[in-house]
Amino acid sequence: MSDPNLVETLPVLPLKNTVLFPYLLLPLSVDRPFSIAAVEAALAREDKELVVVAQRNTSVDVPLQSDLYTIGTKAVVKKKGNQEHGSLEAILLGIERSVIVSDTDEFTVDESWLSARPQVDGRHGLSGALATQERAMVEDALRASGGRVFGPAGAAARLGIPRSTLESKIRALKIDKGRFRIRTPKIS
Repeated sequence: MSDPNLVETLPVLPLKNTVLFPYLLLPLSVDRPFSIAAVEAALAREDKELVVVAQRNTSVDVPLQSDLYTIGTKAVVKKKGNQEHGSLEAILLGIERSVIVSDTDEFTVDESWLSARPQVDGRHGLSGALATQERAMVEDALRASGGRVFGPAGAAARLGIPRSTLESKIRALKIDKGRFRIRTPKIS
């Protein structure tokens, strides 16, 4: 955990109807230009960190600081890919709770944060890449936990997500968690 008196300047990514908590993964589709700039700015940093914060009013397209909650989550961009229509998809990992402080009500975007986006191969959509990455992470956790989802050594604890969330992901990804169970031979 960081020093509570430490003040860092990090890119801010406002989210509509979504909250990221520390120790959770969040797959995210980003399409607002300043949000894309925030993700790209984070990727330009060595630590790939930014602050994710929920918007108070989801009808505001270009939020000011007063449109955002003051408590957010410092996160790391774990994976990013560009979409054909100019948006991007990313996987964020929440690190710790953060308080947003600023001298003004406006956020600025440094022009150097904006970069030309490479073309995305249409045959390999990012959604598939994100699902593959997510599947691999869930399967690794199930393998390490012997197929157990809950409990202190379960896959949900290893991933830092609630059991119900992991169960939903297992169903959505059509993972057979039974194949990860460790079979103990019966002794007669």
